[in-house]
Amino acid sequence: MSNAALVPLKATMSIPDMVAAIRKHITDGGATVRRSLESVNLTFFVRMRLDENRVFVLADEIEGGQRLDPMVVTINSNELIDGRHRKEARARQAQGRGVHPDP
Repeated sequence: MSNAALVPLKATMSIPDMVAAIRKHITDGGATVRRSLESVNLTFFVRMRLDENRVFVLADEIEGGQRLDPMVVTINSNELIDGRHRKEARARQAQGRGVHPDP
């Protein structure tokens, strides 16, 4: 099971309040919570599909030991708000699928 750092938000927050909370959290060096990737719900999509190149870049960064920004989820429902590509990159590494596409 792979874990990820998450910024907790309330589902009732407005989008501007969420953005402000995320910025404050990152600026203040706020604590994150650890949750399994499997517990993060993914039903909200900003983009129509994943950018595979972005996933590979992020997976390379993870493999190289670089710390990525935390994913952002709601507190109660673990609904992913920001971090879809980071989640996929971590999931692929956890499955041992590697970071590069098959030739």
